[in-house]
Amino acid sequence: MSRVAIIGIGNTLMGDDGLGVHIAEKLADAFPDAAERGVDICAGHTAGMGLMPQVMAAEKVVFVDAVDAGDEPGSVFRLDPDAAGLTGLRSNTSHGVGVSYLVTGARLQGHWPEFVVYAVQIGDVMAGPDTLSPGVAAAVADVVGMLAEEAGLQARAHS
Repeated sequence: MSRVAIIGIGNTLMGDDGLGVHIAEKLADAFPDAAERGVDICAGHTAGMGLMPQVMAAEKVVFVDAVDAGDEPGSVFRLDPDAAGLTGLRSNTSHGVGVSYLVTGARLQGHWPEFVVYAVQIGDVMAGPDTLSPGVAAAVADVVGMLAEEAGLQARAHS
């Protein structure tokens, strides 16, 4: 069982919607020894319920997703899924199974890890493979740092 699973969610073909995947990839590049340190970093794309193995194998699950909260593009939110409505997350659409379904699915199976969501306000979700709007792109490094701290990785960063 991994201590922490960090799961980046999003569709990289739709501009800022792919943010979670971009952040997971950057975090994995910055911490190539993360798995040895008990942290599973997963670029989950739009896998939906296919992410249940990562969720079920962790004591703490940290999701990274884009959100439409009507705030300034690039604004970062740290959410507790039990205290905050997750309806604005981009993964919670009619086209896929989002974070709230993964949380509920794990709990229905008797698995109660700590859940945290890092959500970043989108700017542009028009079709544009692997592109992020300027405000959202500017938030990536900050979120990578926040996730490293959340998972206890920051002590031995690799550049």
